[in-house]
Amino acid sequence: MSGVGLPVLVALAVIGLAGGIGITAVGPGGVLPTIGLFALTGLSPAQVAGTAIVTHVATGALGTTAYTRSGQLREPATRRIALILAGTALLGTPLGVLAGTAVSRHAFAVVLGLVVAAAAGLVWWRARSPHAALLLNPPTSLIVALGLGVSTLMAHSASWYR
Repeated sequence: MSGVGLPVLVALAVIGLAGGIGITAVGPGGVLPTIGLFALTGLSPAQVAGTAIVTHVATGALGTTAYTRSGQLREPATRRIALILAGTALLGTPLGVLAGTAVSRHAFAVVLGLVVAAAAGLVWWRARSPHAALLLNPPTSLIVALGLGVSTLMAHSASWYR
């Protein structure tokens, strides 16, 4: 990233901070570093995707450590969900890269926008409805479907950058 000025570096740092806080506090937020890298740097699309994946791995490892130390991941039901989601991400990532060759960028952008808007709506609704009925122990089939869907969509967006 030689040639990137101080304002861009500061903007990337702020975006990275917001993404890290977002992904570890409420889940959404991991896409922010990808958007920042793509919009603010001259990195090639492949470099953007690779760099974004590294930030996700680093954030995930640090967040996992923090949540384990706090006791959140010591509960069997929570650990079950986390392990299922991690496993489905391993399956969904290659599926998303393959899907990247079959779907137009525009069509996927529309689907991704709808999914992100739905996630934002859910976060907003849950914040405003603290007593809403929530699945404390969701069925494995639902967890697998969500894990595959999200990991496939995210890997598909990274495949645009090839």
